[in-house]
Amino acid sequence: MERLNFSTKWVLSIAACGLTALVAAPAAAEKWPTQRDRIEFTVPFNTGGSADRLARALAGAMSEELKVPITVSNRPGGAGAVGATFFAKKPSCDGSSFLVMQATPFLANAVISGRAPVKWEDFHVINTQWVDYAIVAVPKDSPFKTLDDLFDAIEKEKGGVSSATMNGSGSFMQQLAVLEVMKLPTDQVRFVLYDGGGPVRTSVAGGQTDFSFVAATGSEPIRDRIRSIGIVNAEAVTEWEGELINDVLKRRYNVQLPIFSSYTVSVFSQPCFPKEHPERYKTFVQAYEKVMKDPEFQADLKAKKLGNLWNGPDKSRQIIDEGYNGLNNYSYLLKNR
Repeated sequence: MERLNFSTKWVLSIAACGLTALVAAPAAAEKWPTQRDRIEFTVPFNTGGSADRLARALAGAMSEELKVPITVSNRPGGAGAVGATFFAKKPSCDGSSFLVMQATPFLANAVISGRAPVKWEDFHVINTQWVDYAIVAVPKDSPFKTLDDLFDAIEKEKGGVSSATMNGSGSFMQQLAVLEVMKLPTDQVRFVLYDGGGPVRTSVAGGQTDFSFVAATGSEPIRDRIRSIGIVNAEAVTEWEGELINDVLKRRYNVQLPIFSSYTVSVFSQPCFPKEHPERYKTFVQAYEKVMKDPEFQADLKAKKLGNLWNGPDKSRQIIDEGYNGLNNYSYLLKNR
């Protein structure tokens, strides 16, 4: 074999180092997001609801922090099932798309009911930012002053009382559970179905329907147009009037109702995102945590009556899994609906 002289060895060595550098450079130089990147928040409801308002507030803050545009895309239908499916089936896992919706009840019920061809494991939760419980809301000028007034009217005439709700929602399940303990059929109340919490609250506030179970904090912006005559969870809801539902049910029917109509608005990525792009995932999570701990953004969220919690991925997973399991135990209420 012919020996290589020193200059030949030197040239080959330099070439090899250059080749190694070219191979290694893209991984080491990866920086995300760049000015060319775009991020989208998918909200599977109409504008004006809790998830939509939270997504828009968060998009503004995160856009400033990450230095890229973040848009909000509304894809309503099927009480969240359409938008959740659209998001889960996206082919890319590069951090360009996130889902903002209520993990419980809407995402959970879409999975449990089979209305969405997805699994619970298809969604990786990054943060559960908003945990809210329901009030029983009626129009400001409603003749119903108490829960007893409402229950008396429901018992009196089949279909005589109307409720605004979303099919598959936790509040819908809570109302069906109330009818069950009252020993009444599910069509005793005339349910009017909407896609999104905003249209539900608008319906009640405008007097198109007689009542609804709606998120307490999410209803703050229309406090001047509705009244609360009942509270689902007294420990969580302190700013609204009304008797505790279980106190009324205990007095009237000697029963207690399972409480499961909490709203947990969460931000999700696809599960492949942290696996395929761990550094990008870390960047997004750190940016999210940073804006959530910013005093100015916290003040803005509180002023807008929006959820302002930073739970992080692990604690958020625990919160939504507990809610999912609870809803799954009562999924029979939605059969034939």
